[in-house]
Amino acid sequence: MDIAEVQTGEGKLYLFVAIDRTSKFTVTQLVDKADRRTAWEFLEPILETVLYRIHTIVTDNGIQFAEQPRNRNTAWRTRCAST
Repeated sequence: MDIAEVQTGEGKLYLFVAIDRTSKFTVTQLVDKADRRTAWEFLEPILETVLYRIHTIVTDNGIQFAEQPRNRNTAWRTRCAST
């Protein structure tokens, strides 16, 4: 799972990308803002849709994905940790 900044005529967007290493199944989404909440909102439907259990998610540990002390007592930390 990764994120990239995309410049458009209207401004800046963020492209979330998730690729299954085995099947090469790919999901992408453009969003206005890239933070823990939008990362989780991108990932949650994927976890609910695939027919198998995802046990490892590989990221670059960017601030949208990393476990940081400032996020430890938030609703997003609780939801991410439970999957």
